[in-house]
Amino acid sequence: MMKNLKFLVLTFIAVFAFTACQEDDDLEFVATEATDLVFSTTFLSNYVLNSSVSGNLAERFTWNNADFGVETNITYSLQAATLEDFSDYLSGDALYNLGNTTGNEMPVTIGQMIDLAEAAGLDNNPATEASNIGSVYFRLMAVVGDEGLPTLSAVQALNVELQEQTDVEEGGDCEFDILYAVGAGLPTAGWDWATPVELACTSDGVWSGNVEFTSEGDANFRFFTVSGDWATGRNYPYYVDAGYAIDSDFIQNDNPDDGDFNFKFIGTSGTYFLTINTNTLEITLD
Repeated sequence: MMKNLKFLVLTFIAVFAFTACQEDDDLEFVATEATDLVFSTTFLSNYVLNSSVSGNLAERFTWNNADFGVETNITYSLQAATLEDFSDYLSGDALYNLGNTTGNEMPVTIGQMIDLAEAAGLDNNPATEASNIGSVYFRLMAVVGDEGLPTLSAVQALNVELQEQTDVEEGGDCEFDILYAVGAGLPTAGWDWATPVELACTSDGVWSGNVEFTSEGDANFRFFTVSGDWATGRNYPYYVDAGYAIDSDFIQNDNPDDGDFNFKFIGTSGTYFLTINTNTLEITLD
């Protein structure tokens, strides 16, 4: 009798434990829809685009972590369209799908912006009736886990301008076709010749382009006339001695450990339209 009782007790415990484990396996954590999926980028009022520096950064899209109410992996996708309602968005087309990440930022190049602008019907040939000014649109999609339902951000419109050229093949006549820049103040370049910032000759005696600057850390940089050649550098005193008026967001870097007297960016970190004008002797940021 005692053996039978023990057997029944052990059987009951085993069945209870199995049922409890099975119920635990059936538990599902349901994520709520994120309400804070928004871009944190400070966007420019206008993006001037030149194809001669298509590899340069046009904008770095950033955002905060989306809150779905549970701790889980989130995949973000940056999407683009030429219509505000995204009715032309094609999920399988690289033109409209700019990348996926589990992080909080995504770079978009000038070339990608130009491709979108041209898909929107813009061109930079003044001989045609098509406008060179218009808008393209972006949104962020967040997906929880591997198969969660997507959440979309509000649509962000960006004004773009394809820089018109009197000669479609060349922007202008300059001492050098491209002026280069590297340094800690240029986060897409750093002190590395693998990805220098390139300023195209956009009109006679003028180099210009969109450039991302950071004021964090040393924030210094220098211009160069030949890519990879440190001897061709043009530092802050070079332009002062040549009589240039230099934007107030730039100062001379007086770090005693740096005898190069580089430019130092002291403005608000972000993307600016940089112009070096040899006609008016000005270096300006817009």
